[in-house]
Amino acid sequence: MKKIAKSQPGFTFVELMFAIVVLGTMLSITMSMVVGMLRFYSFSNQIRQNQENGRNILDTMSRDIRFGKMLSPNSAAQANSVCIVSQTQEGNKGIEYSVPAATTNLVRKVWDNPDPKTFNCGATIDPSSTKTLNLPRMKVANLAITRTRGAATQTNPTAASAAIINFTFITGNPNSSGACDVKNIYCNKLEYNTVVNMRQANN
Repeated sequence: MKKIAKSQPGFTFVELMFAIVVLGTMLSITMSMVVGMLRFYSFSNQIRQNQENGRNILDTMSRDIRFGKMLSPNSAAQANSVCIVSQTQEGNKGIEYSVPAATTNLVRKVWDNPDPKTFNCGATIDPSSTKTLNLPRMKVANLAITRTRGAATQTNPTAASAAIINFTFITGNPNSSGACDVKNIYCNKLEYNTVVNMRQANN
């Protein structure tokens, strides 16, 4: 009498291939989720860094304007740069904030001991210091300086005037027109506005 062979426990080749495909798909989905979370965490951290950097830039610019004499803009017309002569303990300083053409960088230039009567930021003398203020992923979208008469001029016409500063920057990857698309979560736009009353007469 022939013995009937018992089937051996285990998986067939087709079952193993199916399990490998399912496992690979799950791993791929999990890895893309982890990578996406890490990328968004890194981007959020960059936004926080840029927000702090933006406030520091605005504080520095406001301090320079407050204690300096504004040479330009010299009217109520809006300008994308500001030129100041400031008196410090180290002597006179000529200071310019500008966004050079075809760039997204905010640059601060400083000249040591300029003659306040003849100095202008377009002078041919080289600045003693030129510093790019924004971070690598911080793109300046707008720098607008508007000169206006401060509240003090209501009672004292010879009082210093004021400056309105609009500073807007983008973190991430803007579109070709330099703006953030609504669906692009890796692009953030932040705008700062402030008014600075200058302490020196700017007539």
